[in-house]
Amino acid sequence: MRRWPGRRCRHRSGSRRRPASLLSPALLLDDVVDAFQYRGGRDLTGYEDGTENPEGEDATAAAIVRDARQGLDGSSFA
Repeated sequence: MRRWPGRRCRHRSGSRRRPASLLSPALLLDDVVDAFQYRGGRDLTGYEDGTENPEGEDATAAAIVRDARQGLDGSSFA
């Protein structure tokens, strides 16, 4: 059976929370930050690509250069 890095990471993240549950009578867990979600569509920073992409004319305005110097108009790099 092939092992995937995401499975190992998820397993470890669960086992790392076990000490918090053992200490729960004395301590309260205030915040948890999952910094790596392999198959959740996120990268290492937690950014989920494609969730805020503009559509229609807004997409063209965001991606295509207009009214710039000669040779750049119509390109997608400025």
